[in-house]
Amino acid sequence: MILPMRIAIDIRSLVEPNPSGVSEYTSHIVSELVQSESKHEFVLFSNAVHPIPRERLDPLRADCARVVERAIPNKLLNTSLALLSFPPLDRVVGGADLFFLPNMNFFSCTDSCKLVLTVHDVSFCHQGFYGLKQRIWHRAVRFKKLLKRAERIITVSESTSRDLQCSFGVPADSIEIIRLGVDRERFRPCSSDVLEEVRHRYGLPGSYILSLGAVGPRKNTEGFIRAWNHARQAHNLQYKLVIAGSMHSTGLPKHHRDVLFTGYVADKDKPALYQGARLFAYPSYYEGFGLPVYEAMASGVPVLTSFSTSLPEIARDAAILADPYNISEMSRALSILATDEALRRLCVIKGNAAVETATWPSAGAQTLSLFDSLQ
Repeated sequence: MILPMRIAIDIRSLVEPNPSGVSEYTSHIVSELVQSESKHEFVLFSNAVHPIPRERLDPLRADCARVVERAIPNKLLNTSLALLSFPPLDRVVGGADLFFLPNMNFFSCTDSCKLVLTVHDVSFCHQGFYGLKQRIWHRAVRFKKLLKRAERIITVSESTSRDLQCSFGVPADSIEIIRLGVDRERFRPCSSDVLEEVRHRYGLPGSYILSLGAVGPRKNTEGFIRAWNHARQAHNLQYKLVIAGSMHSTGLPKHHRDVLFTGYVADKDKPALYQGARLFAYPSYYEGFGLPVYEAMASGVPVLTSFSTSLPEIARDAAILADPYNISEMSRALSILATDEALRRLCVIKGNAAVETATWPSAGAQTLSLFDSLQ
């Protein structure tokens, strides 16, 4: 028999001015949980000087859910949680049987409150992916302590599950793999008017190769620009390159005459950005999942991605895979996928099939089932 629980959920990531993959995961999972037919009560916790924008918070409102927003300066709260394990956040929200962290964050709770933690990846363990400030933040969060405290750990791929087992000694039976979904209502064919509006807004060329994600070392942005340049010279590739996403790196050729850096792209514009592309490239060195791969497939665009970490697991046989460390291999794969019409059609068909069962309702139901199992 499943008894009603009071479940607290950390939604601090929704405060981010430019929502990331983590905030998108949080938004979708929380929406599915509060709209479920469970008898649980949900308390959504946030802390920020500026409140979460209404357009992000309104979809999470339900009769079974209430929002607790605090405005404690984050530096003060995080320092206190890291050094003093105070205040226990389950008490801040008025008590909870279970606390769900959709991503690692500064945290403390009483011994009686169970913890479920989602780990998207452990890329912070790899040298060169993050700057000093980000490395200090990851160390201060005390990730190992969070792993030890959690009753269950959700990972979004088998790759991340293996990383936790091999690098941190987490028992396999403590890990639940729940893959991400893709919003098929949003990532579907756009009208020609919408495509033209987005093309005009970002100054997109008539035909282009798209790479989307936070621009930086982990995403292999510089290596992919080199591969694209090589493809133009060695294989006469005619398509221009569009790189979309927040800039987390310097030293890239931002003013290359045939490369367009759009900067951050609003969620509402992403479907049209994908659909206007000749192909989508995601040449990352390391990914815990790689949600843009699913988004591109759902948008009917052929995908080139890395033969690295979780990406072969996610893409399966629906994408062309290349070694992200091998410029000539990426260049050749890029040229073939851009010009081979039969291969392009096959990738689109297989891509659509690959994301058919990748739904947020499924991810939400699996997450709720996990919570129920901890009673």
